[in-house]
Amino acid sequence: CGGGDAKALLAPGALSDCRARDTPDHLRPLAGLVDALRALRTPRRLAVGVIAADGARIEIVAGASSDVAATSACGAGGADALPSPRLSSFARSFGADGLLLSPCDDTPQLLAGNLAPRLLSRCVDAPVVTETGLACREDDQYGKAKSAVCDDRTLHLARCTVRETSGGSTRDIARCAPPLFYPHDDVPAENDCGADCPCWRLVRDSVACGGVGGSAPPYRLEVLRAGEAPAGTVVDFSCRHATRPWGDDALGDASQICQ
Repeated sequence: CGGGDAKALLAPGALSDCRARDTPDHLRPLAGLVDALRALRTPRRLAVGVIAADGARIEIVAGASSDVAATSACGAGGADALPSPRLSSFARSFGADGLLLSPCDDTPQLLAGNLAPRLLSRCVDAPVVTETGLACREDDQYGKAKSAVCDDRTLHLARCTVRETSGGSTRDIARCAPPLFYPHDDVPAENDCGADCPCWRLVRDSVACGGVGGSAPPYRLEVLRAGEAPAGTVVDFSCRHATRPWGDDALGDASQICQ
């Protein structure tokens, strides 16, 4: 913790910047575990959720005897959860693909609002293009300059191919109607594909997608259905994308984004 030695853990006080002791003479190094999991999936198709108290800061208190112990990370009156430096370090090792969910909070709600979208939908990992330029939502910031803002709604024009495999057969999924690409939470009809089900769309989701500091587009692919997908259904998609990264002001220039 904080570059100090192990003796600091034996004295009352607050410890900051705590991390897992990642040496072979203790537990298996986290780097090997992270690499093994990443090898199982292609980039942006792996989501890791850890339910554990953040171990970056640990409060050590003296007990009734001479013993010392860490206090609950949830504070007085909260849940009883000790700080977990190793588990929180593990989650952070995955960057934007890792989620550290605290048991001090409403864990089921966090799972539904944070991890579930990553598992049920697909984030796009590079700027997607249309026939004539960048696919984005009106007023979304795609670059660093104040002027690097999307002028129009073009997500529904994204050049993507979506297929699903179920029961040994594969089929293409059609594109949803344009209004479904720009849903409002208070308009149920904008999430109903009706007779066009199933169909795919790209929607804005800055919570599940976007990377650290907005390093990836805040969009995810979603398949709308009339009911539940059959068990074992696998959805794959590919999109034509720009060679310039999200955050590059040149994305606003159609002549440059595919150079």
